[in-house]
Amino acid sequence: MDDVVEVSNYVAAMEHGLTRLRGGFPLSSRLIREIHEKLLSRGRGSSKDPGEFRRSQNWVGGSRPGAALFVPPPHTAVKDCISDLERFLHGTQDGFPAVVKAGLAHVQFETIHP
Repeated sequence: MDDVVEVSNYVAAMEHGLTRLRGGFPLSSRLIREIHEKLLSRGRGSSKDPGEFRRSQNWVGGSRPGAALFVPPPHTAVKDCISDLERFLHGTQDGFPAVVKAGLAHVQFETIHP
């Protein structure tokens, strides 16, 4: 049942984001937080501050940052990193095809907020 709730949350989050974008709302940190809130509204992760960027250091793999496979920027840098990502998303002079820009944005977002 947990998997069903999680998939349902993913669908609701995607629908919310697409509705907002189609309505003219910009892809922004505010929209990312709204989508995150929908994604974690029920089930797994619902106790982990839905709609907020992380407030503590995390890491991927290993039992501590020094032994981790990957350590993202510290939580104190997340807002600035997301602001930089927004500038990249809305920049028009980079010359990247849209699909390349989308891929780079995805990697950067996952690097900031895994």
